[in-house]
Amino acid sequence: MRVSLDEQMRTLEAPACVVLPPNVVHAFRFAPGTRGWVLTFSPRQLLEGETAATAGPLEALFAQPMLAGLAPDDAAVQRLSAVWRALGTEFDAAPGGSPAVSWLARTAVWQLGQLLHRAPARPS
Repeated sequence: MRVSLDEQMRTLEAPACVVLPPNVVHAFRFAPGTRGWVLTFSPRQLLEGETAATAGPLEALFAQPMLAGLAPDDAAVQRLSAVWRALGTEFDAAPGGSPAVSWLARTAVWQLGQLLHRAPARPS
């Protein structure tokens, strides 16, 4: 995938993730046949109701743009992929909305934060 961040181009090989804080101008270009997910949400909503123990690490995740390649055979990456698949399934099954979508999105972001904390992404 090619990622444009504030007019700078970066290239990532799958599997990978891109974390963007609010107000970062960005664009994506995927190779034909690419499969994956893009999750867009309000960080404010994500942090709403969180304790300091969870809000701090989540805020740190979105402090700056990050790009990261992921190891497909890593157990944490596989767990994260399972949550992404469940999120997509729930979203498709409940087009009118479901609280499970929000819960799964929070779980995916939390797991991603833990994964990147263990093996830090490179800031853009």
